[in-house]
Amino acid sequence: MRLPHLIAFGFCIKAIGLFGQTPPPAPAYTNADFALRMHRELVRPEPNANLVWSPISLQSVLAVMAEGARGKTADELGVCLGLPPSARRSGDLVRPWDFTSFHQANRDAIEALRAPWSAADNAEASRLYRESKGKPDRLTRAKMEELTASGWDGLGPYQPFVFRSVDRLVVQKGLPLEQDFQGVIRGHYPGGVVESVDFQGSFDSERRRMNAWITQQTDGIIKDPIPADAWTAATRLVSVNVTYLRADWSHRFDPKETRPGKFFAFGEKSILLVPTMSHNEDCRYVALNRDGSIFPTPDKVPAGSNDADSSFYPKEGGYHVIERPYAGQRASMVMVLPTRFQRLNELEAALTPAQLEVILRGGRERSCVVQMPKFKTRTAASLLAPLALMGVTALSNGNAADLTGMCRPTPPERSLYLQGLAQVTDIEVNERGTVAVSTTFASGAWGGVGVGPPMRPFVPQFIANQAFLYFIKDNATGQILFVGRMANPLR
Repeated sequence: MRLPHLIAFGFCIKAIGLFGQTPPPAPAYTNADFALRMHRELVRPEPNANLVWSPISLQSVLAVMAEGARGKTADELGVCLGLPPSARRSGDLVRPWDFTSFHQANRDAIEALRAPWSAADNAEASRLYRESKGKPDRLTRAKMEELTASGWDGLGPYQPFVFRSVDRLVVQKGLPLEQDFQGVIRGHYPGGVVESVDFQGSFDSERRRMNAWITQQTDGIIKDPIPADAWTAATRLVSVNVTYLRADWSHRFDPKETRPGKFFAFGEKSILLVPTMSHNEDCRYVALNRDGSIFPTPDKVPAGSNDADSSFYPKEGGYHVIERPYAGQRASMVMVLPTRFQRLNELEAALTPAQLEVILRGGRERSCVVQMPKFKTRTAASLLAPLALMGVTALSNGNAADLTGMCRPTPPERSLYLQGLAQVTDIEVNERGTVAVSTTFASGAWGGVGVGPPMRPFVPQFIANQAFLYFIKDNATGQILFVGRMANPLR
């Protein structure tokens, strides 16, 4: 018997632009562990390739699945998503996890990013600057960046930070969605619209209509993301999330300073010359040894020394980190660079959640020299196999999937299961900021003391001329929005 189709489509667009700050309190749920494990599985097939993907977009799809899952299917999803032990329901085999903290973390990140900017007011921005005596803290800097209409980095007005997130749940007419399920999804995702359609009689026209809606929601950036063979007459449910984020860097790169620079790329016999941006700025910085312990970066060094001296950085297997915030301080890009060449694969394989926490939140603000390539990357990834390797097997098994918390089909053997899950993600990083777009598509059937030489402040040299790892995160909640690796800027 042909089983009913279920389709979930999570769509996430982020155009971003950044600054370092005091870490906020840790939320009840963070997606760092989930993002790290999924990233390893996505890297595994092509360890020398560029990669970018979006945990928050994938979570928008899995949130619907998780709330409707029961039994083993729900248990596997809770473990895979990395829910805290406090979320496990003792002795409940039908609903083993309380997904509230997961939904709330997603919603908190959305609300923090969606708050509108203040109206531009240069006079008020100047007053805040004077009151801070030219050294504004993170919150003051964020307010100044929202208020300025001239740009405090001398490169013209900031592009206002824009974020929006829209959800839709589209179901086959007559499909008996459980009221409890609808209540939870409406409660945690109040922008969601539940709509009944006729997949059986007009699945392709419904697909075209959804594509047109997505194109409208993304200001024309994405066109026809749902392919012609994605929906069939057996499709029963579609979940869609469209998320859009756009912003400038807090400290933008001056295009006049962008020059060809060397890049030691994976899989290339010769050194590449790539457009390289350069800037001296204050940003959060931390260095770590191979074992994840913090490397004692010096505050001061002898006056005649070179800041690029290898003794000031971790040895083989170590890495260092900077955080470049976007204007308004709501989001940041965190870049992780091995201190020796060709060590990114080793770093990704060895990274632990505790080390990732230091990467995302540790260190302090320092004056740094930052050089990084301009780049564009697109990744199309199939996600069912990585999810299976992370322990989620029942969800995609037509004989084992239990989504009866979502609906109870008649007859019972015509149960829903997840048939396909994929994500397409684009990112562009340039002098102004970052633009990132992610589409997730799931389809289914149903130092010492004493006198020494003159010293000066140490200025870390973060020269991204080899493969590096990067994260884009929401600063209020710490939720990771995008994860990527840049192995070759010319690919």
